[in-house]
Amino acid sequence: MNNKLDKLIPRWMKDSERKMLADSLTSMLTRYSDDWSVHDSQKAIDAFERWAYPLIDKERFRRQMEFERDLTFSFYVTENVQSDELFDLLQEYHPEKWNYIRDKMQLYPTVDLTYEDSCINTPLGCILLAQFIRRIRDLCLLNYRSVSVALSKKNFRVLHDDDNLKLDQSFSFVEKRDSFMKRCLDEIFKDKYSYEAKNIGHTRALCISNRYYRLSFFPDGGLSHGWGIENGKHCSLTTKDLLYHLDINVHCFNRDAKRFNKQGIQYTVKFELLDDTETQF
Repeated sequence: MNNKLDKLIPRWMKDSERKMLADSLTSMLTRYSDDWSVHDSQKAIDAFERWAYPLIDKERFRRQMEFERDLTFSFYVTENVQSDELFDLLQEYHPEKWNYIRDKMQLYPTVDLTYEDSCINTPLGCILLAQFIRRIRDLCLLNYRSVSVALSKKNFRVLHDDDNLKLDQSFSFVEKRDSFMKRCLDEIFKDKYSYEAKNIGHTRALCISNRYYRLSFFPDGGLSHGWGIENGKHCSLTTKDLLYHLDINVHCFNRDAKRFNKQGIQYTVKFELLDDTETQF
């Protein structure tokens, strides 16, 4: 089968259906050009719709065609959330896309995770990050081969008592932030992670990958951006209170949904099937 044509035929079709569809499309497409483009030819899509309809459900076909390419989508979160349920909340947006992503990932669950963020500078940000990484692992049934976290090494332009800091206040010194971040990671991953403070620029991205796929999160402003402590039982907690209770489930208030343009906090997700995937899925 023509390589370009093979990439357009949905992999989930039966072999007999794939051959029938390929033969029909070859006949149609040779009428237009011997050098047609997989991505640009609307005529190819039109031909699909005419010839594939007797074989497959049209809407299912459109969705599958979209998913078999690189999948990128963005959304705004407007709800409040418990700190260890942030990933659960994100999956409520475009659930059909998340179902597809989880199904693919669970075929090859051993992954490497990296996260770089130039903006995390509060205890709440550290807690959110550690719990977010754990929740992805648990809900997607992944096995982390490695976990690597890097935050900015720049000191912050504030002056607080870092040993008795409220959860949504900024650390004054990066060393104190680093110590707290590592304690949060220790609570969940023990010693099975790496951490460093370095020059990052404006990077804010989480990547989960292996040889078959790559899942990337791009939280606008960083993972902790837009989240605060709602007035309640956690608003008076400090880093001193959390010396032995770092794995706390904090109620987070969505500040961006209440101010600015009230759109909420933006997240962008990108899922890519890599070259080695062609014969694996």
